[in-house]
Amino acid sequence: MPKSRETEKPWERRADESAPAFEAFSTYLNMGTERSHARVSQQLGKSKALIDRWGRRHKWQERIRAHDSFLADAETKRTVKEIKDRYTRFGRVSDQLTLKALEALTTLKASRLSPQEALALLRVAAMLADKNKGVMAPEVVDEEIENEDMLGGLLEALFMEDIDAE
Repeated sequence: MPKSRETEKPWERRADESAPAFEAFSTYLNMGTERSHARVSQQLGKSKALIDRWGRRHKWQERIRAHDSFLADAETKRTVKEIKDRYTRFGRVSDQLTLKALEALTTLKASRLSPQEALALLRVAAMLADKNKGVMAPEVVDEEIENEDMLGGLLEALFMEDIDAE
């Protein structure tokens, strides 16, 4: 059963296109940026005038543009899927780290924090909350966290085992 016009792809063989004409088009298509009617003529052993006539009659340039657009769209979709997959993986890692941090926070004794560390913890929590709500640009939060002198000691306090037995 022949394909309908709606499902037909422009780079596929057309109903009015002979097998030799389609072979010439396929050769032309697969030449990429180096394509020319003269090269098709030479490669297939056909006259350039015949190749030129087939190219006009079967709208090779229009079909090439449609094929290039199709490939570009497919590449864009693939890239978007890769990015979504990466964010999904990063989200899972972020969730796991958040759970670990929350677990550490629930067992952390406030007496282990100096006033400066407690303030640093409060600042980080506020920045993360703002970032989550979209109030602060992520770059500002990242810069603030990177520049926080107390963060190293704070993280150490959060994830260090409690050696102060009561």
